[in-house]
Amino acid sequence: MDFYYKLKEMSLEEIEKYLSYEIYNLESISKQNNSYGYIGYNLYFNPGKISLLDEDEKNHVEEVKFHTGYVPKGTKVVFGCNTYDNGMSFNGGMYYIVDDEEYVYEFCRLIKDADVRSNEELFEFILFYLNDYFGERGNQTREEMFQLIMKPDHTYYDSVIGHKLSDFKGKGNAVCTEYAVMANNILTVFGFDSTIVLGQLKMGMKDVQDHAFNIVSYTDSEYNRKDMLVDFSSSSDVYDFNYNKIGDVPYTIDLTYLDDDFFEKFYYMQKHLYFDDYCYVSEGGMLLKLKVDNNTRDYYVSSCKTPVKDVSNINQK
Repeated sequence: MDFYYKLKEMSLEEIEKYLSYEIYNLESISKQNNSYGYIGYNLYFNPGKISLLDEDEKNHVEEVKFHTGYVPKGTKVVFGCNTYDNGMSFNGGMYYIVDDEEYVYEFCRLIKDADVRSNEELFEFILFYLNDYFGERGNQTREEMFQLIMKPDHTYYDSVIGHKLSDFKGKGNAVCTEYAVMANNILTVFGFDSTIVLGQLKMGMKDVQDHAFNIVSYTDSEYNRKDMLVDFSSSSDVYDFNYNKIGDVPYTIDLTYLDDDFFEKFYYMQKHLYFDDYCYVSEGGMLLKLKVDNNTRDYYVSSCKTPVKDVSNINQK
């Protein structure tokens, strides 16, 4: 919250200068720490520039399951694959380029005059902003927007290589990956240690689905370290006392009580995170947290072990 309090004292011109300097530094650090240049769902990646195959050409190379720190401009975000015959076909260009940083400036201008009293309220403001940025849910899916045409051999005709993160603005078809990437960058600028986790989510009796979420760490007002799971795209509903939905808040769980051994097992897919699900009832300025009966949330790290094929397009600019 330190940056938030500084922000309130800055002029708009000072905010612009500060953010330009801060984003430049954060991008430089991130590029040094992540040689991959892309983040991807269920794909095994090689940092080499020629192909994604490992040295023995067995198609099994390291998977990028986490990204900690600012996601620089130019990063490729891969968000889908097609499974067939126990194999996987790379999706022929089904990625977009992180191109937009204006949203960070826009969010700072929005929140400058807001009354934010806690980190949790800041998370709520981020969700409010992202919902407004992406727009109300439309009828067209993210995949349909990119208009990929599949061949019978499960590869695609013309690769779609020109799509950008900013293409999602106002379209109503952004989902977990887009929320996690943009929230991550806002949080990092505000001084949080934020990690994007590519994994799965199971809610209640529903099937396990691929999902991206954030783990956010910070020091609270009493100088205690806090680790929080914050899920901006699978949020919790807020109702009034007539059970009308009036909004939503990020699903937020305190992980501070977990020991280092559990975290290590979680990251290496030997454990998953298991929580009750909640909704909220609004009463004046308060939110009353209510457990949803017989509904739980299970968060996993991605455990896909499938080889990648047809990878020729990943290194295109």
